[in-house]
Amino acid sequence: MVCSVKRYHFEFTSKADKQFSKLDRPVQAQILDWIGANLEGTTAPRSQGKALQGKLSGLWRYRVGKYRLVVRIEDDVLLILALNIAKREDVYRRS
Repeated sequence: MVCSVKRYHFEFTSKADKQFSKLDRPVQAQILDWIGANLEGTTAPRSQGKALQGKLSGLWRYRVGKYRLVVRIEDDVLLILALNIAKREDVYRRS
């Protein structure tokens, strides 16, 4: 019997990609390293994050140092889609 493991893929929206490109290179490297180690190819994307509440209900956030990644997890296509990337004090205002 063959058991297929469902693995998730991580992508940026154009807005998140633009926010990411404005970050300092060391911060970009830190975030990419964290994504590669914790999200890309994972089978359990919710284990590293926290569900958001209120008007952002249905979204998840990941903490990477001083920065937050606000994402939507799409189980039907095995996708983790980054919507916002910013420091904690700014990220929830932009979502």
